[in-house]
Amino acid sequence: MKRIIICSIMLLLSIAYGIRVYNVNSQDEYPITQKYAVNDEVFIDEDFFNSNSEDMVGYSVMAKTTQLLTVDEVKKQFNINDDEMFSLYDHIFLVNVTFGNHDNNNGEISGIDIGNYILQNNGFINIVERDAYAVFNDNKPMKFSLEKGTYYDLTIPFGINERFIDIDDLCKGETQLVVSLYPNKKVIDLIRT
Repeated sequence: MKRIIICSIMLLLSIAYGIRVYNVNSQDEYPITQKYAVNDEVFIDEDFFNSNSEDMVGYSVMAKTTQLLTVDEVKKQFNINDDEMFSLYDHIFLVNVTFGNHDNNNGEISGIDIGNYILQNNGFINIVERDAYAVFNDNKPMKFSLEKGTYYDLTIPFGINERFIDIDDLCKGETQLVVSLYPNKKVIDLIRT
């Protein structure tokens, strides 16, 4: 008798748990994708990447130009003699951007984290190449804040390995820079120049 009561209670708890999981998952709000073009100033507002504790309210980002360089061109241009650096890649795809702080007064507790930025297309998703970021931006930090009313230009590099990313698709497809993920997924449609 005790066993039947315990089994019945376990069954009821399992059913209640299943109903709760269903209710929570069925009411998820999915991000709304907002598309922008090169040279559009995209205001981040309340949107974020990983946590709503990120404070990018008042910040904006503008993608200006893109450039595709071979690894050999990058090494020659920046006098890099390290054979291992960028050895996993065939090309480096560069996105030149300008960040602005229009009205965020929170100083160092808020700002931009370049490590969250994503290059995406229908065929791939790619993250920032950290070693290349250091080379192209004079070892400046990937997380930074700006004083109110100031702008900051930098280059966001992405390593491209042709085994995983088709160069034609990268250059002629719908390649986008993702600047926030939730509640609005803001993307900038990039045009190769």
